[in-house]
Amino acid sequence: MKKSFTYIQNALIVMKVLHKGFDDTKYIAWMSKVNEEYDYLLKHISFWVNSNVKSLAEPLRSALTKQKFIIKNVKSNMHYTVFIHAKIKKASAYGFTLARSEISFVTKNYKGEVLGENVIHVTGQSSQGYEIARQNLVKKLHSLIQKEGISKVLNIGI
Repeated sequence: MKKSFTYIQNALIVMKVLHKGFDDTKYIAWMSKVNEEYDYLLKHISFWVNSNVKSLAEPLRSALTKQKFIIKNVKSNMHYTVFIHAKIKKASAYGFTLARSEISFVTKNYKGEVLGENVIHVTGQSSQGYEIARQNLVKKLHSLIQKEGISKVLNIGI
């Protein structure tokens, strides 16, 4: 809703121009209330990221932090945990070492209820060995999150 405020504010200006008696106080009060609730939620919603491959948790933590979410492991009704499980296999092709992965994301609320699940496939590559290919895999995951958005990668609406 907050993203649509620019459109709503522009629409209110147009309505005032088209209809001199138009009263926008209800709409402005509503937008103010939504802003207050948004700020409250942003201050109280927290995430924790668990992963069987530690380096894959960092791109997700970074994206959540960028969205201004709190990253800590606490017990509250506004706490969510993202579980990352990755299967990474080593392969070779055309002189490159590949790190092929199947990465599953499961997001649960404080009760342990699943809110969203997703599985993605990312391949890291390097001509310098498997460890560099794994690092490239993390880099590609980070790029994917930046490009697609964290909501799409986790398959939840945030």
